Amino acid sequence: MSKELARLIAGQIFLHACMAGMRMATPLLALKQGYSAMAVGALLSLSLP
Repeated sequence: MSKELARLIAGQIFLHACMAGMRMATPLLALKQGYSAMAVGALLSLSLP
Protein backbone atom coordinates (compact mmCIF):
# COMPACT_ATOMS: atom_id res chain seq x y z
CA MET A 1 0.00 0.00 0.00
CA SER A 2 1.35 3.42 -0.89
CA LYS A 3 1.94 6.14 1.69
CA GLU A 4 -0.67 8.37 0.09
CA LEU A 5 -3.36 5.70 0.34
CA ALA A 6 -2.46 4.96 3.96
CA ARG A 7 -2.71 8.69 4.77
CA LEU A 8 -6.08 8.92 3.07
CA ILE A 9 -7.43 5.93 4.98
CA ALA A 10 -6.10 7.27 8.30
CA GLY A 11 -7.62 10.68 7.58
CA GLN A 12 -11.01 9.16 6.82
CA ILE A 13 -10.93 7.11 10.03
CA PHE A 14 -10.04 10.22 12.05
CA LEU A 15 -12.76 12.28 10.39
CA HIS A 16 -15.37 9.59 11.04
CA ALA A 17 -14.33 9.34 14.70
CA CYS A 18 -14.60 13.12 15.12
CA MET A 19 -18.04 13.27 13.52
CA ALA A 20 -19.33 10.35 15.63
CA GLY A 21 -18.02 12.01 18.78
CA MET A 22 -19.65 15.31 17.90
CA ARG A 23 -23.00 13.59 17.33
CA MET A 24 -22.87 12.44 20.95
CA ALA A 25 -21.35 15.58 22.49
CA THR A 26 -23.34 18.32 20.75
CA PRO A 27 -26.77 17.50 22.25
CA LEU A 28 -25.27 17.22 25.73
CA LEU A 29 -23.55 20.58 25.34
CA ALA A 30 -26.76 22.18 24.07
CA LEU A 31 -28.75 20.83 27.03
CA LYS A 32 -26.06 22.02 29.45
CA GLN A 33 -26.26 25.51 27.96
CA GLY A 34 -30.00 25.62 28.61
CA TYR A 35 -31.53 24.94 25.20
CA SER A 36 -34.93 23.27 25.19
CA ALA A 37 -35.47 19.61 24.41
CA MET A 38 -37.27 20.66 21.22
CA ALA A 39 -34.26 22.66 20.04
CA VAL A 40 -31.93 19.76 20.82
CA GLY A 41 -34.24 17.39 18.92
CA ALA A 42 -34.14 19.68 15.91
CA LEU A 43 -30.35 19.77 16.17
CA LEU A 44 -30.22 15.97 16.23
CA SER A 45 -32.51 15.66 13.24
CA LEU A 46 -30.24 17.97 11.24
CA SER A 47 -27.08 16.01 12.09
CA LEU A 48 -28.32 12.57 11.07
CA PRO A 49 -27.18 11.30 7.66
